[in-house]
Amino acid sequence: MREDLGRRRGPILGHVAPAAKMVVAVDELNGACAVEASGFDAHSAYLEAAKDAEVTGAFLAAVEDTSGGFDARIARAAHASDLMTRFVAQFPKARRADEALYRLAELHVRRAGLVHQRALLAAAAADAGAIALPVDLYADAIDSYARLLSRYPTSPRVADAHYQMGFLYAEMGSPEVSSTHLDAFLQRTEETDPRRGRAALRLGENQVFL
Repeated sequence: MREDLGRRRGPILGHVAPAAKMVVAVDELNGACAVEASGFDAHSAYLEAAKDAEVTGAFLAAVEDTSGGFDARIARAAHASDLMTRFVAQFPKARRADEALYRLAELHVRRAGLVHQRALLAAAAADAGAIALPVDLYADAIDSYARLLSRYPTSPRVADAHYQMGFLYAEMGSPEVSSTHLDAFLQRTEETDPRRGRAALRLGENQVFL
């Protein structure tokens, strides 16, 4: 379910291109340089770029840094999730806002995995019984994927979101909803996509529980 995690390692926005052509006029009399931007707020653009760099750094730390044990890794994922949540809220029309939502969902999934692994190890050490799934974090991830699908239906991340939602819903015991998303994934991907086999297998397993 998480093989796509961190696939895009660059900034969400990449190079922030001006939204409108910058026209620079030089005042020959006093040597002053006046900058006119039609429909473009330079301050907002630079703020957006700075926030993008911040959340990208936190995202990469969360998905790549395995030091410090479960508590430290969960804390890094939580910190990155908080930053990404604020970025999505502050810049809903960012050039790669869809990627920001996708990364936010990935962070929730990563946190869920780490929390579950930590609980399993603790239970094994204490010879305890079954451990509940971190469904609250699964639900947060599903919400982020769903917002991506709703707000950005033409995003290149749509198929990826359907794929991840298919497996999350299966984990949460909703095989019918899971199958809907996996069908959508299969309809949107090429035959050469290596994830199609796993998606088809999960679809078959879902039929057993319908």
